[in-house]
Amino acid sequence: MQIRSKGLTSALVLIAAGGLAALGSSGPAAQEPLRSVAGESGNGQVFQLRVERNAVLVRVVVLDSHGKAVPELNREDFLLFDNGKQQTITGFMTRGETVSAPTPATAAPAGPHASVAPGVIPNQFVALYYDDLWMPFSDVTLTRNAAEHYLRTELKPAARVGLFTSSGRNQLEFTANHDKLEQALMKLEPRSMEGPPGSDCPPLTDYEAYLINHEDIPLEQSDISGPGRGGSNEFATPSVLPETPSALALATQEVIECECGGDASHCRNPALKAKEAARLRWLQAEDQVRVSLEGLRHLVQRMEVLPGRRTILFISPGFVDLTKLSDLGDIIDRAVQEDVVINGLDSSGLRVRIPGGNASDNSRVLPIAYEAIRNQIRMNGDQQQADVLAELASGTGGVYFHNSNDCDQGFREAGGLPQLAYVLEFSPSNLKDNGAYHHLKVKLASAAKGHGFRIEARKGYYAPLKAANSAALAEQQVHHAVFSRNVSQGLPLNVKTSFKKAGDGKAVLTVTLHLGANELNFTKEGARYEDRFTSVTAIFDHNGRYMGETERNADLHLTESEFKRIRRKGLKLNLQFALAPGDYQVRNVVRDSNGALAAVNDVIRIKF
Repeated sequence: MQIRSKGLTSALVLIAAGGLAALGSSGPAAQEPLRSVAGESGNGQVFQLRVERNAVLVRVVVLDSHGKAVPELNREDFLLFDNGKQQTITGFMTRGETVSAPTPATAAPAGPHASVAPGVIPNQFVALYYDDLWMPFSDVTLTRNAAEHYLRTELKPAARVGLFTSSGRNQLEFTANHDKLEQALMKLEPRSMEGPPGSDCPPLTDYEAYLINHEDIPLEQSDISGPGRGGSNEFATPSVLPETPSALALATQEVIECECGGDASHCRNPALKAKEAARLRWLQAEDQVRVSLEGLRHLVQRMEVLPGRRTILFISPGFVDLTKLSDLGDIIDRAVQEDVVINGLDSSGLRVRIPGGNASDNSRVLPIAYEAIRNQIRMNGDQQQADVLAELASGTGGVYFHNSNDCDQGFREAGGLPQLAYVLEFSPSNLKDNGAYHHLKVKLASAAKGHGFRIEARKGYYAPLKAANSAALAEQQVHHAVFSRNVSQGLPLNVKTSFKKAGDGKAVLTVTLHLGANELNFTKEGARYEDRFTSVTAIFDHNGRYMGETERNADLHLTESEFKRIRRKGLKLNLQFALAPGDYQVRNVVRDSNGALAAVNDVIRIKF
């Protein structure tokens, strides 16, 4: 039998491990039950875990003319199209609830020192994800003040808030202590990997650098609606007409202005300098995009196990992600599967592009033809930046607040409970493993019923680059199940927990997993009955913080007599952990070699 333990901290130590055996022994004294937690959607439906390679989930929000979510829609009310071809909706569920954004007059103030009552498992988790790698100081200041007001006036006592950053600096786990949250907010500051804006010659934006690095695409060819936004999968690379000012031509003229005082005869190969500057700028931008998205991916995974409503408020000016769109799609897939809503708040506020630039970007006045192209390219770049937040919000059923300097209102709208949403599942036929982008379109089946309604849904997805093997899919299924609140009864699993006092103020927690064997599907090979089980038990503290897990793999090769005994008595696995007194969440997952899976949650309180 193979045993693996990982992620164990000083607060969680593996004491001893029993093996798979016939049911029979007794455990320590029974623990005081707090309550069981079933992973359910807002309307009580259990959403079955699915890890099929070609299953695509589409979260849809339908709004009426007043901006309120439309309830009581069914599977038959929707039409779903993949690259223009209608698909069969194989799965359907409702998530969230019909809520309106709270206002200062109706909100229930939490107070600066509000906290959760002892033993109460909170039902709302909000992660403030500050994209400090991209935010200038003015954005940090504006949104920080709004966040403090949001904490004081909008949150209920049962809510927990965490502060996370794309740089990984100055983070705070989920808590009800508003003093700690405000202290962490005060420490926020820009942490860009690049130098001050306008410090280079030429003063390129990320979007200009992208255009120059991708065959210097002329402006009219640079479709700003890329994958997932109504555009093509890649930019075209046509020949550049001499009369068409291009991003490279613009950057070359910028070099002549900033390095040679506007006299081209004094510049030695300004185009080469512009290309090299664009190459370095884009490499730097891509690295920051990767870090920002990786931080968001980890945060989605971190929130999967939390009970109740889970929202990420992504606070960012956005960024140009034209080479990382498949990563964005993966994050949306994971968030929709695990019921994590991502709301976007554009920290730039009202975007105003000043002709000729402003004092902060070190732009110089150019000949009129170049001024026009510079303004147009930079407006296109602004749109690309904003599209990142818009796509994350629409893809996960969230709210996107933008083009406004009223950050207080932004936090009220984007920091509230998730809207009522519908999740559609389909399996595209003949899906090729080529990484191609697929455009999605969702409509209401009845034109009359949909009159005046607005549909917000993800715009597309990427096909896999290669087919996953069965072992990888099995590992993925177990991993997703551990970091989920969904309950699955694919195997007859029963879990009991108990504890007893140990030394040093700790307790020994015993988790007993009993697997009924009558319904198990053993495979007979010769004279032996065979099956393989993977069992994972994970522990989370009262804030939902992952503390560690113990994984066991058991290969059974049973004789006839052993098989009959196991069928009568079942299988039992005992696990023991050393824990300090407190409230804990226990997640148990068992999977057999045929893909059947059981996942059970429990919440316990250890006290002496």
